[in-house]
Amino acid sequence: MTKAMLASVLFLALAAAGCGGSDSPSGPDSGVAAQVTDLEVVAGTATGVTLAWTVPADVDKAGGLAYDLRYVTLGNEGLARDAWTPAPAPAAQQPAGQRQQHVVGGLAGGVTYVFSLAARYGTGAWSRPSPPAVGTAAAQPDITPPARVLDLAQYAGNATGVSVAWSLAGDDTIHGRAAAYEVRYATAPLAGAGWSAATPVTAAPVAHPNPGKLVVAIDGLAPGQAYHVGVKAVDDAGHVSGLSNTIVVQPGSMRTLYVRQDGAGDYAKLNDAIHGAVAGDVVLVAPGRYTWTNQGDGDATQGLFIVRRDQTDFTIRGEGGAGVTILDAEGQGRVMYVTGGTFGSGDERTWAGVTVEGFTFTGGLAPGVVGELGPPWAGAGIALHLTDTLVRDCVFRGNRAVEGGGVWMGGQGGSRLENCLIEDNDAEYGGGVYMINSEPVMSLSNCVIRDNTATLAGGGSYINNVGLEMESTLVYGNAAFDRGGGLYVAQLHDGSWIEGCSIVANSAPVASGVRLAYPMTLAFARNLVAFNVGGAGLDAVDAGTGSGAVLEAHCNLQFGNGGGNGLPFGAVDLGGNLVADPLLCGDGYSPSAASPCLPANRVDIHDCGVIGALDQGCGG
Repeated sequence: MTKAMLASVLFLALAAAGCGGSDSPSGPDSGVAAQVTDLEVVAGTATGVTLAWTVPADVDKAGGLAYDLRYVTLGNEGLARDAWTPAPAPAAQQPAGQRQQHVVGGLAGGVTYVFSLAARYGTGAWSRPSPPAVGTAAAQPDITPPARVLDLAQYAGNATGVSVAWSLAGDDTIHGRAAAYEVRYATAPLAGAGWSAATPVTAAPVAHPNPGKLVVAIDGLAPGQAYHVGVKAVDDAGHVSGLSNTIVVQPGSMRTLYVRQDGAGDYAKLNDAIHGAVAGDVVLVAPGRYTWTNQGDGDATQGLFIVRRDQTDFTIRGEGGAGVTILDAEGQGRVMYVTGGTFGSGDERTWAGVTVEGFTFTGGLAPGVVGELGPPWAGAGIALHLTDTLVRDCVFRGNRAVEGGGVWMGGQGGSRLENCLIEDNDAEYGGGVYMINSEPVMSLSNCVIRDNTATLAGGGSYINNVGLEMESTLVYGNAAFDRGGGLYVAQLHDGSWIEGCSIVANSAPVASGVRLAYPMTLAFARNLVAFNVGGAGLDAVDAGTGSGAVLEAHCNLQFGNGGGNGLPFGAVDLGGNLVADPLLCGDGYSPSAASPCLPANRVDIHDCGVIGALDQGCGG
């Protein structure tokens, strides 16, 4: 809660170890922990102090991180460290690089101490003791404001009000909890003087279904009016945090349906919450692993989680993001199936769709027979059928299907993938992604499609008979055993394009990078096609003959492709295309400071800008 006064002298040496602790190894060396270098006193009471430090690197090493904490009264720090008084060892509670705190109690009031901290992994060697942390066992004034709230979000809404929710803020950034919160709203932004002019919310916050959050209602709002909302945390000393992330809300029907793995949310199971959602709702899924086993209601023909045909316009969101919110079919079927349809008719027709964001999809299996009833055959991670669904900020990993190991997008609707990682999936066609038969445009943007495998075509993605918009996507390290190592593309609608993508280090006997098949015209601009193994980097069937594929190429860079680096016969060269070593970084796909992918390293008379999906990644 407070920094130690400069006049206070407490030397605390905290050694990352389990118990005991000396300057010599006490068992087999499993790796020496890094030294704690920033131990400090951040608070004090009449009988104790609170210490804080940054957890040293490699906290996940075998054996686990442990600490050894010792102290001595000021003036006796010259004694051998073994003679210092051992304090109860702090538990390793935080990951490497994060701040941790520990309270040392049972001290004599008003006495100044010198403390030392060391660290080790398992029974390995102790690290060097930390530099001393100095302080006195005495109450010290609170001088540090609470942490900012960073996850303010709308939770519910009605015709004249909204509810907003946020995570509890730490007092003094990481210690304790803030004592109160001030929520304000206005029709103008809240930054600067806008905060003081905004209207305070008088209602008291109430508990959120997640014990680490609060919710407050804001009533009496004008229907249809947009409002800016923010929150500041206040501690018991009156210190105020900085302004939270601000959100813009509007009165209207909206609910948050909260789901927890232990069943203690608004619905016991995720499927129940999905089926209870209506337009405007958010199905908010707490961190956890939601499996075929613990959910207990998977459908053998559709999948573990199902969005029904008559549902539309709501969001399914992983509360903590894809890293901690896992949907795992455990190899028993597809992970998620979203099936849509149309509303209205003629020019007023719209496609049903939802938003899915912040999940990892894994363990999906779709081994059925294409086009037949029974076990699924498409989209083991997620299948989007006849739907205008947006999938963003998701990971698809370790799924296997006949078509679209990670993702299958098919039928009319025009679904979209944004900011997704699709890796280590397998299929016969479209190891990562399979897209087929949609008049509305389907899109891929800011995605990474890597290390997927197709036993036939389209290691990264198989794309057929759609309107395609693909941009800023890395297609890397995928393999097809027949054709189209990176992409297999067929029968695109007019106006389709691929722009600003990197298609690198893929492999296939025919068309190691991109295979264009059947009649179509594709605008292909600012793409890097390099180091693909097997057939040509770019390959088109009967290009320019009037019955085949035509590539309109502008500002592309090719190099190091096993089957050659030229444009396909009959392609339309719109200028700016070159063959040159892209000078990539050690990761194999990011341009180095000297790369010709960067406009500063070439004469850019065609106004190409950056070529490929990534900006400079190393050097300079």
